[in-house]
Amino acid sequence: MNDTADTDAHDTQWGDRLTLFLTYRGVDAATARNCAREALAHCAESGERPEETFGDAKEYAEQLAAAHLPAAARARADHPGHLAPEDYREAPWLVPGGLLLVCGGVLWFQDGLWTTPTAAGTAQVALLVVTFVLAAWAQAFRAEGRTRAAGGALVAALAGAVLVAVAMEVLPHDGLMRIPAPLLLPAGAGLLWLGGRVGTHRAASAAATTAASTPPGTAGVRADEGREHDAEAWLRRLEGLLRGRHKVSRADARRLTAEAREHLAGTGTLPEEEFGGAEEYALRLVEEGAARRRSRESLSWNGTALLFVLVVISLVDRDGADFGWWQWCLTAAAVAMACWLILRFRARWPSRKGS
Repeated sequence: MNDTADTDAHDTQWGDRLTLFLTYRGVDAATARNCAREALAHCAESGERPEETFGDAKEYAEQLAAAHLPAAARARADHPGHLAPEDYREAPWLVPGGLLLVCGGVLWFQDGLWTTPTAAGTAQVALLVVTFVLAAWAQAFRAEGRTRAAGGALVAALAGAVLVAVAMEVLPHDGLMRIPAPLLLPAGAGLLWLGGRVGTHRAASAAATTAASTPPGTAGVRADEGREHDAEAWLRRLEGLLRGRHKVSRADARRLTAEAREHLAGTGTLPEEEFGGAEEYALRLVEEGAARRRSRESLSWNGTALLFVLVVISLVDRDGADFGWWQWCLTAAAVAMACWLILRFRARWPSRKGS
């Protein structure tokens, strides 16, 4: 009896994970729940475990999402996070809101009901907001295929991270004025709510734009791509989408773009007429295996390494005698990330040597 109950609980958890991953990939909640129910019903009839029949819930969700989402919606999804460019642009609201919530809770716990922020601390928080917003815009530009703009925003974000450390050294640490620490909590919650509203509006606008299609001769070409009648502009965007949104290597992106350019020169047709929209064609190249994406593991390692660098920068200017519990938490997080990065790199090293 206990074994049966454990099996049922395990299968239910697998179904819940499948529903969660499908929803995260953009499948509507009702369809995601139906997919999970159908999978579990099949397993109940066959007597097999979900992993034996369908595999890992996350990987199976990828397969189902490809079948249930239209190509235009899949084409806007960034690899590997499955976020659209408009999702990254919620950061100007969400990052300050999250920081206000965290800072409000920390200051309330550390200083009590009233707190006295310093010029250095206030500047550090403001610069951190700007840094993370710039990093989010860099992600949005990259997901749009605008690699040069993404590079510029990323350089500006790194410069902001350096200014965070400089501000703590140069600016005075005298108190400015007493403010109620709990006041930061509703301010942060308000910004998060506003960011959610903005994100919902942008998602609805993107969905409406995606739903608009042209006649069969140019299927998949959306209104916002009407400016791409110039072949070179279309080809530049194709290369940018392959490199930025789909994480294809520079060499493969240039090769595929050159092949498309050569084909268009031979046929004399417009790229929209021959291939459709640049976003959909880039997705088709990836899904058909003509372009190979970088692995999730590699991208995860790079993202964690960047976060590790930002955490270390925020700690290097601290005197050990001034370390509080918050700095010790950041130090522990940096040590944990360093260990993870080293272990993951060593796990990948044999495959590198063999290649």
